[in-house]
Amino acid sequence: MELYYSEWWRKRMGQRVKKKEYERLTDSNIQKVMGLLTSEDEKPITKKEACELLNIAYNTQRLSKIIEDFEVRAAHRATRRAQNRGKPA
Repeated sequence: MELYYSEWWRKRMGQRVKKKEYERLTDSNIQKVMGLLTSEDEKPITKKEACELLNIAYNTQRLSKIIEDFEVRAAHRATRRAQNRGKPA
């Protein structure tokens, strides 16, 4: 059995986002912030407001890395679910 399950994991292993205990980096919070940043119905929120919602320091590079990491994890989950669909448990 291979230790790493995807190429993505090997590339990102040293670059993962480290979560501090006071930060609100749950999947639901990140998804909510992404929706508010790209909102077309209302005025989108600023990156500073997004950082405040996630309770992280105002650092746009870290915010973009958190969002990118979430998108990659969501895509990986979707492909794995599609691959496993129909297989017995």
